[in-house]
Amino acid sequence: MTTTEPLIDLDDVQGNVYPGFNKDHQTFKFLEISDVAQARLALAELIPDVARSSAVRAYGQARSIIKAQNEGSPSGLTATWMNIALSYNGFTKLSTPSLADGLGEGAFKAGLALRSPLLGDPLDAAARGHPSNWIIGATGTPSMELIITIAGDRREDVDAYALSIDQRLAAYATPDGRPALRSVREDLKGDTLGGDLNGHEHFGFKDGISQPAIRGRLAASPETFITPRIIDSSSPLANRFGRPGQVLLWPGQLLLGQPRQNGQDPNTPLEPWPLGAEWLRNGSFMVLRLLEQDVPGFWTQMRSYASQVLSATDDLSTDWMASRVVGRWRSGAHRY
Repeated sequence: MTTTEPLIDLDDVQGNVYPGFNKDHQTFKFLEISDVAQARLALAELIPDVARSSAVRAYGQARSIIKAQNEGSPSGLTATWMNIALSYNGFTKLSTPSLADGLGEGAFKAGLALRSPLLGDPLDAAARGHPSNWIIGATGTPSMELIITIAGDRREDVDAYALSIDQRLAAYATPDGRPALRSVREDLKGDTLGGDLNGHEHFGFKDGISQPAIRGRLAASPETFITPRIIDSSSPLANRFGRPGQVLLWPGQLLLGQPRQNGQDPNTPLEPWPLGAEWLRNGSFMVLRLLEQDVPGFWTQMRSYASQVLSATDDLSTDWMASRVVGRWRSGAHRY
């Protein structure tokens, strides 16, 4: 490496930040802080349950080894994990003014609804995509100050974990008996498609292809890269890819306080963004945005494009056109 890759303490990173939960079932809880003192106590109880990056990474490695031994059959391993995220308003309630100042004045403080026009959302208040009509975080609705993400391999395990969190939080209340962390809407549940479509996004294409990975070495084992390198070190690609197609990014693209990617020279990082406070190091920002996908509309459009370009509307021609738009075949193979 042109520059030594940084040491990263994966016990200081939430597992959904890196390497990601990648579970078939997830539930999101949306809470408002009603009583600061009691909410702090409630969070102190939950924090030991937060899934750390080190544990999620180790689980993924064990699962891969067992699947390889089973010649691709399921590993049989299951896990249920939880992470916690705070909005700007939620953090300012729980912290001191000096700590809140470390968050800066950018997009995090402004919030998604205020920045919605920059993302191309409709300006017409009657449109479904306008912030006033959002299912999550609509303008004029109670503030979502804390989000709990629960993810697991089995829906029943995720539901049981979510119920246990509700029961634990119920023990923390305001003097007049209201929950210290009040739910502002019903839980949002999400599941993968299942069956033969598992691992595919909703338009039917294999997902996770060419997912980038971060550079860095384990703080607990400095000789070990966080992302395994399997390309021969004599290859000119060895410094840029973990495995074929897996681009290596400097961790500052994901983690605060770490070296950032250099668009001119991928082997030499840029300096980290200045931290407003040391507690921000190894933190990240989460965007929760509910999108609608028009699957029939997509394939109708692809068939129309195939008719214009190939003068054909058969399934093979339609798939050929869709692969050019998405960048890969439905199987995940490169479109060329």
